[in-house]
Amino acid sequence: MGSPEVKSLLTRIQMRGDASFDVQKGNAQVTIRLRDGQTYTRKVDVIRGSPENPFTFRELRERFLTQGKAIIPENKIIRAADLIERLEEVKKVEEITRFLS
Repeated sequence: MGSPEVKSLLTRIQMRGDASFDVQKGNAQVTIRLRDGQTYTRKVDVIRGSPENPFTFRELRERFLTQGKAIIPENKIIRAADLIERLEEVKKVEEITRFLS
């Protein structure tokens, strides 16, 4: 997010809400209009990560690591993820939470 390219792109993005889409249902649409007038649209009826279209465990782990590394040292967040992956073997939740502070 901090790179000059991303910052430049963010200044050119306009977001508009659309009442026909329902947050509870989980549908979404993105339309990209290029300077030359070309338009690209992608619509999904059920967003990725919803109960009807869940993330795989690998996707969840990657999201956990990416978000966690922003506030917790990488070695600790990886250790917590490893323990969560083997949750049935964890005897006390403190085994995980000690890595999350």
